[in-house]
Amino acid sequence: MSRGTSTDAAHLQPFSEIVGCIYDAALDSALWPRALDGARAYIRGQIAAIHWHDSVRPIANALFQAGIGPEWLRKYIETYLPLNPLQPFQVFCPVEEVHAGSELMSFEQFSETKFYKEWAQPQGLVDAVFTNLERLPTSSIGFAVLRGERDGLVDDETLRRMKLVVPHVRRAAAIGKVIDHAHLEASTLATATDALAAGLFLLDAQARLVHANAAGQAMLDTRSPVKTEEGQIRLAGNRADKLLHETIAAANRGLLELAGKSVSIPLAGRDGEAFRAHVLPLGGGYRAKAQQWTTFILFVRRSDSANAAAVAAFAARHGLTAQETRVLQAVVDAGSVPMAAQILGLAPTTVRTHVTGIFDKTGVRSQIDLIRLLVESASPFSAG
Repeated sequence: MSRGTSTDAAHLQPFSEIVGCIYDAALDSALWPRALDGARAYIRGQIAAIHWHDSVRPIANALFQAGIGPEWLRKYIETYLPLNPLQPFQVFCPVEEVHAGSELMSFEQFSETKFYKEWAQPQGLVDAVFTNLERLPTSSIGFAVLRGERDGLVDDETLRRMKLVVPHVRRAAAIGKVIDHAHLEASTLATATDALAAGLFLLDAQARLVHANAAGQAMLDTRSPVKTEEGQIRLAGNRADKLLHETIAAANRGLLELAGKSVSIPLAGRDGEAFRAHVLPLGGGYRAKAQQWTTFILFVRRSDSANAAAVAAFAARHGLTAQETRVLQAVVDAGSVPMAAQILGLAPTTVRTHVTGIFDKTGVRSQIDLIRLLVESASPFSAG
């Protein structure tokens, strides 16, 4: 495969127009496919995408893309992502540092992989140029342009053009909250939260409810130990409710350095049941459903022995260590590694190491599968 066969650039948009389209997408996310289409043409590629990758497990999501059909995209996410030999490099690539796939693996090596033979070759793809727009605690948001046979392997001109485009894509993604939206996916694991008995609530800066999972909605329906008044979340008990709102007000005023740290609040239900609430300020916040702005996550869970007993039995069955059991309990309670780390007072990297050990012992590959296995085994979880 020759390196960098150039195309006639006469039909390409001027660079200033491409940049303008990118910043238009910052204000209207529906314009991202058009902006990426211009970027891939300028960089001389076949496919362009802004994507989210988990840094521990083979999980990804294409946030916006141009030049790829929905069936090929589905196959990549569902089947071929774990086979992509460049995926580890993409996940850990420094922010705005541009690399070519052919720098890391020769085309001769790449062409021998199952990933190339079954996914890349049928689409005529031969190389990729990529970077990260942001690195999150457990994942990354990347920008990649995939090259086809017509354009050949990535050359110096491709790298130069990519380096010109990347800062504008990153700024536009930040302005449009693309990065924060991806953080929402990574942090809340929305596909798993409805299986948890813990109530999860997304709140704005005024403690107004943005979204509740199934368990949270059930609590709201019974108004115990959480309810809403004029759209605001209120906790049962004056002391607990006062502490919640004082914490939110202090975080909003910048009086407390709470970003990324969980504040724990004990409270009681109407029948005397013991609960514990964890409020997690999110610093800059992000957009959630219906483009509502979310600044806090509130977890509410029962402080009973049934949950702990079920987790302990599960841990014993699979030979988990005491620390792994403690981590598992926190992940069950919190629903995500970053929030479990805050509850335990440990570094997210330490918690991820223990979670990886739990995966190995239980034979699962993701946190979602782990929750499902727990649901099947016991159930302090919701039955749906």
